[in-house]
Amino acid sequence: MQIGFSLIVARRIAALAAPMMLSRAGLLIMVAVDTAMIGHAGIEPLAHFGLANAIHIPTLVVMIGLLTSVVILSSQAIGAGRPGETARIWLVGSSVAVTTGCLAGLVLWFGEPILILLGQSENLAAGATAVMQAFAPGMPAIGLYIACVFLLESLGKPRIGMIIVILGNLVNFAANLVFMELAPPAIGASLGMTAARWVMALLAFLYVFRLTRTDALAIRGTAAEYRSVFVRILRKGTPVAVAQYLETASFNGTVIFAGWISANAVATMQISFNVLALVFMLSLGIGTAASVEVGQATGAGDMPAVRRCGWTALGLNIAIMTLLMPLLYFNAGAIAGLYTDDPGLLPLATTAVAITALVLIVDGGQAVTTGALRGFGDVMFGTGAYLIAFGVCALPLAWWLGVHQGLGTPGLLYGIIAGLVLLLIMLIIRFYMITRDRSVIPS
Repeated sequence: MQIGFSLIVARRIAALAAPMMLSRAGLLIMVAVDTAMIGHAGIEPLAHFGLANAIHIPTLVVMIGLLTSVVILSSQAIGAGRPGETARIWLVGSSVAVTTGCLAGLVLWFGEPILILLGQSENLAAGATAVMQAFAPGMPAIGLYIACVFLLESLGKPRIGMIIVILGNLVNFAANLVFMELAPPAIGASLGMTAARWVMALLAFLYVFRLTRTDALAIRGTAAEYRSVFVRILRKGTPVAVAQYLETASFNGTVIFAGWISANAVATMQISFNVLALVFMLSLGIGTAASVEVGQATGAGDMPAVRRCGWTALGLNIAIMTLLMPLLYFNAGAIAGLYTDDPGLLPLATTAVAITALVLIVDGGQAVTTGALRGFGDVMFGTGAYLIAFGVCALPLAWWLGVHQGLGTPGLLYGIIAGLVLLLIMLIIRFYMITRDRSVIPS
């Protein structure tokens, strides 16, 4: 009976996760296309692009973390039989998205002093700043798109986000061809991504706005109801934003360390992290599906379903990542060749891609377990766990191995792997501890 129920849950999670995977992978495919097009233009523009992403990606992740509260709160409202609340959650979430997007754009526009403060050369910092300024106008757009897609996923409509991101990739590629002829490669590709983000945001907003015209998903509400939603979004989203920032800042902190080594090292880290991020999007899709399923079970007060959904999602992810690991490891050279044909960079990139294959199970596992915990409403523990795993373990160890011991990019990656292993262990223990009671559901 238990096995049969778990299989039903696994099929439901897989069906929900598949378009979520493609939707998230689509965002990284944009970066992959940009990285490949820039990489074939030379090492220096790829180094500028990689260093710019060391600031760009953490700011983006903070926005995503805040907006994760949209899918958490919406799923719990649906599970509790209050679907009408989701429209108000979306509207407040969209306002938060646009506001934080504008702030993120300002950080990127004036980001050169940050890079100089982090010890980057004037040449690398100046080139990366120009790239960040090309990203800046698109930050409110990507925030709005994410808020809309998170609502749609909580409503069981993840395919809409998938379709929009496919269109966005087509726009990105076409825009790259135009802008890379008019501007330096890294700047042109970043402008192309900005254009694509605005197209995606407008499409997603128009679709969701049409949904709010129905009685079942009414956007009307009192000022007190909207204030309550705003407070809950900040309360749920802020710990998630901090936790995700710690993770991404650690990953991108190793890119800063790579900048202390050489432009080749920065380019290598950009390639390896892009490959890892593409695969990670699969796990993130499963993790978001776990958040939705666990959130609805939590809203319904069904602890056994919470437990089964969380463990089933983790098992599903382990099975998928186990299949992908050897494919990535034994094809590392071919994958690296998609990004660069430079004879000095290609061997380094090949080694880095092979090492990233070792990360898949633990990195994906922590994403799925974190998603299950967030769906349950447990967001504070993850912040402390991420701080310990990345701030105390991964980043210092990456510096010691990669810079101090002179291992270069492999040492930087080994430090990240150690932090991810520690994080997964802590999260699994936490999920077991808070779900073992068959009757207690948090309010």
